[in-house]
Amino acid sequence: MAEYVDSALAVLPARSQLPNWMRSFSIRNESFQEAHRVAHDFRAAILPDRQDDPLHNLPQIMEELGGVIVSRLHKSRYEGASIATNGYGFAFVSPRFAGRMLFTLAHELGHLLAHHSNGAGATFDLPSEIGAYRHKSKSEAFVDAFAAILLLPDRAIGKALREIRSLYKITASVVGDVEISILARYYGVSFDVAALRCEQLELLPLGGAYSLSQRIKKEYGSAEKRAEELGLPTRMDVTIPQISPSLLLAIVNRIEAGDVSAGWASERFDISISDIYSVHAELDGSEKLRH
Repeated sequence: MAEYVDSALAVLPARSQLPNWMRSFSIRNESFQEAHRVAHDFRAAILPDRQDDPLHNLPQIMEELGGVIVSRLHKSRYEGASIATNGYGFAFVSPRFAGRMLFTLAHELGHLLAHHSNGAGATFDLPSEIGAYRHKSKSEAFVDAFAAILLLPDRAIGKALREIRSLYKITASVVGDVEISILARYYGVSFDVAALRCEQLELLPLGGAYSLSQRIKKEYGSAEKRAEELGLPTRMDVTIPQISPSLLLAIVNRIEAGDVSAGWASERFDISISDIYSVHAELDGSEKLRH
């Protein structure tokens, strides 16, 4: 990752500081209440018209905000990683199933806002450190809470559960695996994340998320198999780009300027030369259309 970041900084336009949007979210402490505030503030500031919507396109949202490079983390034992340096934030996500990748990216966004904007060093997250039932550190618990609340806002869950229970004619007094499976699919997260979020909102008893998850695995093999058995709609794709579009554009511009070669870029960023030239052709075509 160090080589990737160094190479990216060699081709990206120079920045004197992190983007304003990233620096605007001051973190007072690492409590659950603060994670709740920051997650809702992010929605209000960045997505004012999408307060209750799923964020399957979070990778694109982060790219469009500017100053953040979102890319895949290949051939690594880490689930996610992040760092801020030279005016840029970097968030990496290992290829997994869609629900896992979306939560991991939101987790790394939490690190960027809470830790890296204040100058903290790189963060490398193992699978056991993201979406865990128990956390080894206060910092990981904080960004997990931020990610869960960002992706599953309080009001949105209440509205969704009312509609789900009405549609499926569910009358049980407690939330069950059917409602949680639908929430997970709709909001693009794993069953475990959706169950934990329900527990946070006291829709499940303390420890209920873990107990329900274990029962589902024992009876059905996995929560995803249970969802398939229920005939739930398929998950929406979460597209984590192999390489950030803004970074790829910067690479093409540097190649055109003669500053770097396509071979250098292919080796440093693990992308094919044909992909580079494909972007070059698209840019060239757009330029011709403008004229």
